[in-house]
Amino acid sequence: MYYIDIKNFRGMNIKLLYDSNNKFYAQVKYSEEIFSNYSKHSHETLNITALKEGCMEVAVYLKETQYLKPKQLCFFNPQEVHLTKNMKKSSKGYYSLHLDKKWCIKIQKQIFKKMKLSYLPISLNILSMESYYDAFVSMCDRVLREKESSSIHNEVSSFLGKIFTHYCKEIKNEIKRNENNIPLETIENYIMENINEQLSLDDIAYEVGYNTSYIIRAFKKKYGLSPHAYMINKKINCAENILAKNSDLNVSDIAYEFGFCDQSHFTRSFKRVFGISPNTYK
Repeated sequence: MYYIDIKNFRGMNIKLLYDSNNKFYAQVKYSEEIFSNYSKHSHETLNITALKEGCMEVAVYLKETQYLKPKQLCFFNPQEVHLTKNMKKSSKGYYSLHLDKKWCIKIQKQIFKKMKLSYLPISLNILSMESYYDAFVSMCDRVLREKESSSIHNEVSSFLGKIFTHYCKEIKNEIKRNENNIPLETIENYIMENINEQLSLDDIAYEVGYNTSYIIRAFKKKYGLSPHAYMINKKINCAENILAKNSDLNVSDIAYEFGFCDQSHFTRSFKRVFGISPNTYK
């Protein structure tokens, strides 16, 4: 049975969507207030964003700065490092849809039958097409308004399928991994396996057998983040996932669980990524 979890606070409406197997596949959010995330960060999910009024600066690592305006959609692929900035005081009406990466891959494999890669990124960050904007806003409004969820699942799947069909470039030949990619993947896995620990750069270097300078350069090249910033971003995304599923948990306990030295450090880091404090998010 499909079901929806609802959260409301400070003018923000959030719904978490679960499929028939009780697995999370999407989060829909609407807020009158526009939050500015000045720090570089990324998400584990595919994020689609739209504005009703105003303008938002969108800066994606290794790409030119763009500006999101009404009647446009903004896409951030999973782990795509970015930052946003509200450009007008009059800006309001912020829609955000976060889609589980594994769920996205299932839809992509239905479209691209010979797909070999784990996820095909959307090839653009800003889409200026009013019909897609109207469909997205209408879909989000219906999700936030209604309680029935099986038809919502179908509507979100259909919308996402159209986006993938038109704006994902199918890669027919699997990209060969070179030697430089292998240790970086090893580091990423090591960080996730020890996400609750306070890992140092020396700990990581010792584990993978590479010097700290190489590790820093590799992370900067791929993500535009230092290894420390990458780890903090991962911790915050994991913590947000737990908070979304269990609002009764104490924020200080979650901060301790993910290896933060104190609650204030955790709160500052959380706010830089999600625009609100973890207590407000609860």
